[in-house]
Amino acid sequence: MAAVANPTAIHRILDEILGDAAPTAMAPSVLPAQCFTRLSVPRYPFRGDDPNMARPCWQDQRLHAEARYRHVQAVLRLSRLTLTDFRNYTALTWRPATRISVLYGPNGSGKTNLLEALSLLVPGRGLRGARHADLARQGGAGGWAVNARFHTRNGETSPGSGEASPGNGEINIGTGTDADTDRRVFRLDGSTTRSQADIARVVAAVWLTPQMDRLFQDGLTGRRRFLDRLVWALEPGHAREIAAHDTAVHSRNRLLAQRRPGNAPAGGSGTDPTAAARSPQHGSWLAGLEDAIARHAVAASAARLDLVTRLNAQIEVSLAQAFPPSRISLACPIVERLTSLPALAVEDWLRAGLEADRARDAAAGITALGAHRCDMRLTDVSTGTPAALASTGQHKALLIGIVLAHAGLIASARGFAPLLLLDEPSVHLDAGRRAALWNVLVTLPAQVIVTGTDADTFLPLAAHAEALLTGAGDLLADSRFIRSETDRTPVPAPR
Repeated sequence: MAAVANPTAIHRILDEILGDAAPTAMAPSVLPAQCFTRLSVPRYPFRGDDPNMARPCWQDQRLHAEARYRHVQAVLRLSRLTLTDFRNYTALTWRPATRISVLYGPNGSGKTNLLEALSLLVPGRGLRGARHADLARQGGAGGWAVNARFHTRNGETSPGSGEASPGNGEINIGTGTDADTDRRVFRLDGSTTRSQADIARVVAAVWLTPQMDRLFQDGLTGRRRFLDRLVWALEPGHAREIAAHDTAVHSRNRLLAQRRPGNAPAGGSGTDPTAAARSPQHGSWLAGLEDAIARHAVAASAARLDLVTRLNAQIEVSLAQAFPPSRISLACPIVERLTSLPALAVEDWLRAGLEADRARDAAAGITALGAHRCDMRLTDVSTGTPAALASTGQHKALLIGIVLAHAGLIASARGFAPLLLLDEPSVHLDAGRRAALWNVLVTLPAQVIVTGTDADTFLPLAAHAEALLTGAGDLLADSRFIRSETDRTPVPAPR
């Protein structure tokens, strides 16, 4: 049994997905299947309490989510951001003056670093997925900190809480590490949170980065992570399902590998890849792991299907003709069965398939069935062109449409719009698409921070946005835009 992955591996995977928000590690004596069960959240909604009526009910789930946030009327606004020893910033305090902020400057001046800092205030590892040690300023003490104050426009409740918040509608969120440990901590209104789920209830953010420009041309791993990020913004418990599923898959692969030729324990022949299945001990372990995979794979797939269903509907009714109409689909046998079979029946099918595939999976060193085999596809409805075959500009326009629609979906479901972080969004867009993007940003209720290298690109937003020149770990206001709250001398307008 010692060769099976330590049950605390699930916390390592949660760390990879969520940063350092994993719950306290369980005792190593807990069996893997029990470990997964303990970390499980409700897998999917049922019609009533009868377990026989186990077909996922997407409408009920949507209504449940919207009812949960129905009392929320506030709109989230960033009122102050403070960075300490973060990337190229020794110390910075920024108070956004407008709903739209433009950060511009040469490459390497710190534009994306500011977006990354904001992205770290929500569950996850930020828009770069960087290691904690890489976030600390070179030459600094070794730790780093990001703190933000958010204001709710109506001032009476904190988003997602329904309770009076300190400071007449203010929320204070902080995250970072110290010089002695690489472990990241979160604080909400001065108190350390038990998990990032506490943060997810009060703030959300979506982003677009240049690394996504080839999302649908490159491997499926990036697309699946992008998909799960969209799900997490609406259902924070999805991260635990994915972590539990992936840990079970890794443990199953390791257990099957013990019986591959050349990997047998001392005294064993190791010539039959099905030996694990015939061993009562190993067969019991495999059955427990496969049960965990089935349960968490169906739960994760149900959440993905629900997100895609709702997001496609949002795309149809939002953005008008600003961006090409698109449709998202999932290439996943689990999802295909969930559209026509009860969820428990899909679990049974997946469990049986995993058992039948043990010999093949042992020989290949993989688990061929599971939520980790899901792929996300995107199609331009107007032309029928898959995003994988689209031009660079067309691909960018399709992706922007998804991000903006997702922001609208969060706003309608949760009662407050997320922070919208757009890194170099105008690159690859023609003049018409660029103008359409600016028009959409002006009308959206979300707070937007957008970056680029040339301020002139953003002049159509001058009446609606502040603009700040980045460089030398500081921000300088551009006088051609709305005046920013800064003590620094503004950048003069060109003559």
